Amino acid sequence: MRPAIVIGVQASDLATAVKYARHAERVGADAIISLPPSGQSDPKVILDYYKEVGGATELPLFVQSSGDMNVEALLDIHKAVPTMRYVKDEAGKPIQRIAPLRRASDDRIKVFSGGHGRTLTEEMRRGSSGSMPAASFADLYAQTWDLWH
Repeated sequence: MRPAIVIGVQASDLATAVKYARHAERVGADAIISLPPSGQSDPKVILDYYKEVGGATELPLFVQSSGDMNVEALLDIHKAVPTMRYVKDEAGKPIQRIAPLRRASDDRIKVFSGGHGRTLTEEMRRGSSGSMPAASFADLYAQTWDLWH
């Protein structure tokens, strides 16, 4: 089994993010991931951003939550963007949001964390689908994941 290639497509403007998403698809990425627009907190603007980025390709979309993105905003994105299948949750207290995101989406949103593996075992216990931590200890995270499963 090979690892999935998930390419980050965030940019300082929407047109460039869409361009990156289309490029990711052309080069064979398995999925794309994007942070919300920098400095933006308006849920409508964020939703519109993800509609454009997620609609630019058929690739599965990871929404990388940040700041004060709440569960409801993530569910709104999921309902509006058919390619949105994953959350890399880094907003609020991600460990407490795994179950509500899974439950409210009928388990169609797969929840990943990015908290540098600090709560990896507890995240797995609560039903996370994976972890996307910094690469410095990737071998240890992978071994922990494999041993857990």
